[in-house]
Amino acid sequence: MSPSNDPKDPCHVTPVRLAETEEEKNDAIIKWIKSQLNHHLDYVLYLQSKTKLQTVPKVLNQYKIVSRMLGLLSGLMTPVDHDEAPSCKVKMVRSNLRSPCTH
Repeated sequence: MSPSNDPKDPCHVTPVRLAETEEEKNDAIIKWIKSQLNHHLDYVLYLQSKTKLQTVPKVLNQYKIVSRMLGLLSGLMTPVDHDEAPSCKVKMVRSNLRSPCTH
C-alpha cells in the first residue's frame, strides 16, 4: 500500500522539510526536546528550583534533575514528520544532546 495524498486519509504522509545545515537540524531537535520537557514534572520542579536562592545542595539537586531528564531523552527518536529533523535519534555528545542523524 502506498502513502495517500488525501490529508483526510489516516495513511496520508505529510512531506517534511529537511534541515540544510547541521545547526538547523540541531535547533529543530532541541525544539522537539523542549516540547517533550515542558510537560514533564521534573522539568517543572527544575524551573521552580531556579527561582529560589541558590545554595550548593539546591544546585546539586538541579544537576540531578537535568541529568535524569537527559538520561530519559537519550535514545529517543524525533517523530517521522518532524520538520528539519525527522527520525533522528537523540544521543549524548560531550554533555549536550545531539543527533547523529544524517540526511
